[in-house]
Amino acid sequence: MKNTRRLWGWLAVICLLSFSVLLYMGKEIYQAAPPIPAVVQGADGKAVFTGDQIRRGQQAWLSSGGQQLGTVWGHGSYVAPDWSADWLHREALALREDWARQRFGKTYAQLDVGRQGMLDAELRREMRANGYDAASGKLTLSVVRAAAARQVAGHYQGLYGADPAFDKLREQYAMTADALPSADDRLAVSRSSSGPPGRPPPTARAKPACPTPTTGRTSRWSATRPPPPTACGRSPA
Repeated sequence: MKNTRRLWGWLAVICLLSFSVLLYMGKEIYQAAPPIPAVVQGADGKAVFTGDQIRRGQQAWLSSGGQQLGTVWGHGSYVAPDWSADWLHREALALREDWARQRFGKTYAQLDVGRQGMLDAELRREMRANGYDAASGKLTLSVVRAAAARQVAGHYQGLYGADPAFDKLREQYAMTADALPSADDRLAVSRSSSGPPGRPPPTARAKPACPTPTTGRTSRWSATRPPPPTACGRSPA
């Protein structure tokens, strides 16, 4: 009987400590969540999209199935891709391709290894740059990256619509055509795919807007696929 009480006591202590750690870590994660910028703009001052559009896009995404279709930061179903990683990868490829054409008049694949390596190194710096200003709530991208973000946004509008050009990709993602029948919803969701749902950090807690990028679960990215930066270091679809 005495041993039984002791075992129950140890169980209570373990449960108390475990839940204390879970609650503490949950609080830390919530308070350090990446902010939703008031506006995402290019260095030329032209807006790419706004915080309101991002929030509207989150609602549209949830209405299409949310995390039952793909993941956000690895949370959700594993049928479709992780949307944040997918956006960053597509934006990186678009940006690198634009540079190759602008500077060398060729596609990236047509460049020699030296020039490819030069663009890859520059791409890492560009994608990891944090242009978020906590004081103004603005996220500023380079002009060429803002153009790449708009290009990727167009991809998501087509994916969530009924464009037959995306039929094969939808089949791979287990998506139905016209997942979002409303053009406004498709436009909105293309504004939120780039960054996972976040919230503005509390004013009482001064923390960096973006944590230091890590390779983590995205370590599969090779030299030609630079690891994605933190969500607030880029635009939101």
